[in-house]
Amino acid sequence: MFNLLSKLKMKSPSKERLEGILALGKWRYVLTRGVLMFGLVLPISAVSADYLQGESLQLQTIMVALVVGPITGLGFGLYTWADFNRRNEKFMKVEG
Repeated sequence: MFNLLSKLKMKSPSKERLEGILALGKWRYVLTRGVLMFGLVLPISAVSADYLQGESLQLQTIMVALVVGPITGLGFGLYTWADFNRRNEKFMKVEG
């Protein structure tokens, strides 16, 4: 069981990828990857999937998705930014 879980783990990003992400800058990364990609695409996809399954679109549902989505995207972006910084510090310590 544990062997299977270790195979499913995400691979650590390469040093070049980490440097590229950090070169974007904190707020550009958080806004593009967190708010736009996670915070808007995911709620719009969820509302679209509900519509395609035959549910009626309600303005209240759409508004909640478009408010809650970017807020959670902001949190997601900040979390992943901190994670990339932590991983970059590990690379720097290993390299000496």
